[in-house]
Amino acid sequence: MIMIVVVFTIGMIFLLVSRSNNMDTEKAKTNVSDIKEETWQTFNSTADRFGVLFPYYPTFNSASETIGRILWTYNTYTSKKDNVTFIVEKNIFSEPDTLSPDSQLENMVNDFLKNSSGSTLVSQKYTYYDSYRTLDFLVQMHDSSFTENRYVKVRVILIDQKTYFTLTAIYSESNYNNTDYEKFINSFNITTSSVSNSTEPLVISPPEGQKNSTSLSGGFASMTKDEKDRITKIIDGVVSNSIAVTEVIKKEVANIFTKYAITDEEIEWFKVYGPAVMENYTFLLYADALQSLQTGVPLKSVERQKIADFAIDIGKLTKNDIQNDNLDLEKIAKEEPVSYGDGETMIVTEKTLKFLFNNQSDVLSRINSLFAK
Repeated sequence: MIMIVVVFTIGMIFLLVSRSNNMDTEKAKTNVSDIKEETWQTFNSTADRFGVLFPYYPTFNSASETIGRILWTYNTYTSKKDNVTFIVEKNIFSEPDTLSPDSQLENMVNDFLKNSSGSTLVSQKYTYYDSYRTLDFLVQMHDSSFTENRYVKVRVILIDQKTYFTLTAIYSESNYNNTDYEKFINSFNITTSSVSNSTEPLVISPPEGQKNSTSLSGGFASMTKDEKDRITKIIDGVVSNSIAVTEVIKKEVANIFTKYAITDEEIEWFKVYGPAVMENYTFLLYADALQSLQTGVPLKSVERQKIADFAIDIGKLTKNDIQNDNLDLEKIAKEEPVSYGDGETMIVTEKTLKFLFNNQSDVLSRINSLFAK
């Protein structure tokens, strides 16, 4: 499915309250038919290192904003049941907050209230989740468009001075089910190395038929697990823009590659088929979508199919995912509605596609700069 991304402002939760049926989000890879029947399934995010019970498979959105010279990246997972919205969000800042944990939490509540006009703080309680300082608070929302009282229940978990999770439930009085809320909030768990934000282990096997495939896998195969994990973490950070491509970072990566005599050809392969393989696939998907819309003819580029075949081999994509993407391209070419989120549809415009394409182009530029000499 074509991934639709929207950037939320600091008042994101209030926006969800008032416009919860009109969000553009990236649909997590699943079939619409699979999410219509409630399952309360366990969802695990490898990238953001957490697990939680959701009533349905969540939609996903990732965005970044600049606050002065600080970069704020937030990854949002959303699931709805009976007009109750459940959200897990991981927030990462490029620089640490120097305030005490309690002061940080207090500022978050005040910012929320300031950006949610007319809202009322009903209760708040400082506690701990494992060893992490935590704040639970409940806010009543006031809006003339609401037919009954609406509430936002939030748990903020401080991981460190640069990282925190928020767990949120948005509901009306008549929709609230405490059993569901307890199931959601108590199932949340942070897995090892949540702060590092690293993803799956480094993939080192080249695609079948790749030129000089033996030499391509040799250097990477010799790396230690710690070295593979470190490179994966750096690339994930560069992708999310939570790690800046500094000379220090570039030198660290270069030193590891030099240690194993990895060639320029191997590096070129690695940029495409390494940890950022899905970023490359997404870039080509947006490029194909843009050309499909402009020409009225759905495009299935050879370059995208090559990466898709490799991503299928390593379990990043399925054949069904590719079929769904190609069906979406056919709809885009005909200017027909494309499905996203919880069964919603939208007409994908050229402006939207150019925005997505340019953003993804920026991601690949950052990756390329990591390896530039």
